[in-house]
Amino acid sequence: MSKRNLSKVTPLPIDRLVRRVPNDRYVCSEFMELEREKIFSRAWIMACPEWRLAQPGDYVTLDELDQSILIVRDDSSQIRAFHNVCRHRGTRLLSKCGRIDGIQCPYHGWHYRLDGTLDRIPK
Repeated sequence: MSKRNLSKVTPLPIDRLVRRVPNDRYVCSEFMELEREKIFSRAWIMACPEWRLAQPGDYVTLDELDQSILIVRDDSSQIRAFHNVCRHRGTRLLSKCGRIDGIQCPYHGWHYRLDGTLDRIPK
């Protein structure tokens, strides 16, 4: 097998080999809106690995694209996802992750079961 003589090969400039993302794409709000519309609103987003929701009542919250999502394992071991706001006044229900018996609004005390159904409204 003969060796090729590469000494006569003219290397291409690096900018012709690598296509770079323009710097303004990282800070341009108009481009971010376009990505939200064309990419992120149409694709699945990984919320968490299933092992994080091992037991009924385990939950995590996901805050992405101006939305807060509550993911919880209910009493029948189903994983459910909801908007993380109370239906009454839109107050955020939970933050971060943990284990709960039910979901209670911190503002007026509306209480939801782990499957998302309304359990009780305080008098």
